[in-house]
Amino acid sequence: MAFTEFVIPTLKTDPATEAVFTNKIGPFLVEILDKHATPPKHKYFGKILLENGNDVSGDFRLAVGLEWKDASHFQSFVDSEDFEVTFKSLVIPHSIAPPVPQLYNTDSEPTKVFGSTLTEVWQVKIGEGSEKVAESREAWKKFVTAVAEASGSNGTEESIQGPSVNLEEKRWVGVLGWESMETREKVLGNAAVQEAKRGLDGLVSNTFVTAFQKFYDIRKEIVVAGDGGLNFTSITDIFFRTAKVIAGSGKYWSGKTVHICQRKAWTLQDIAKIVSKVKGQNVQVKVVSRKEFDDYYIGRGIDRGQVEWWSSAYDGIKNGECDIDDPTLEEFLKEAGRRPEPLEPTIEKMLS
Repeated sequence: MAFTEFVIPTLKTDPATEAVFTNKIGPFLVEILDKHATPPKHKYFGKILLENGNDVSGDFRLAVGLEWKDASHFQSFVDSEDFEVTFKSLVIPHSIAPPVPQLYNTDSEPTKVFGSTLTEVWQVKIGEGSEKVAESREAWKKFVTAVAEASGSNGTEESIQGPSVNLEEKRWVGVLGWESMETREKVLGNAAVQEAKRGLDGLVSNTFVTAFQKFYDIRKEIVVAGDGGLNFTSITDIFFRTAKVIAGSGKYWSGKTVHICQRKAWTLQDIAKIVSKVKGQNVQVKVVSRKEFDDYYIGRGIDRGQVEWWSSAYDGIKNGECDIDDPTLEEFLKEAGRRPEPLEPTIEKMLS
């Protein structure tokens, strides 16, 4: 049993609304979710590409997907002042209608479905009785089975389904993950899938296809106040090097300054390329002046003192103070038959 939430905000579609949501509203939502006493297990942000078969990819159409451990955790959040008062006051000026969170009691956790390249959602209005729920589940089972057979996955397609928990007009939802739009179109074109889908379509009141991404990717352009080489060294290698120095000759190391880092350096642009590759998204670094950097992050509600303290570090990065060419660590590792742990797999683990 899992609790899956969807929020489909009815926002204005102008560029100003998109900018405000991306730069202010979205990050604020992340902040209040993370600091809540019982935060969601996972958070995803998506742009709706298709709605009821219509291409809406050119519009600013959003979907938010969350996974909660318990329905009470969801309820305590939507009842909180941060959400009910502060967040809604930010959203309503940019909305056509107030946001309505939809919580569903699904048969499986939604994370893998949300983590697919595309997520397709089918919604059915079920009324008060249980008959429509059973009918929806049966139609869904036939459809998902047909999709699995047509795609050759033998039933391993990522999918979830279940009834709503909090809505006055009760609904049932079925959600399926796709690896690409091409795969979706090919599989849905299969005769057996089309036959199974007709049974589901006869019940459905709304569908949409969205490309979800984790909330920490909500901004794909990262604003920095400078760039230059930085040495990244794993904790394991740092511990190894430190232990070697401590165990070595005090006379030899006396008065010497050494750096515990590998010699290879990466720029922030390099890091963005690695993240882009891992996430399959184009993440870019935008280098601005310190004043622009300060104004940007202070404008997002971050404390001025913290921002100005952090922006001062970029002068050192630009001047090469973080690009250290010290061979000591790598010499120690070589003696032990080891090499420095590479950065790319570490980033991949962090983002998986």
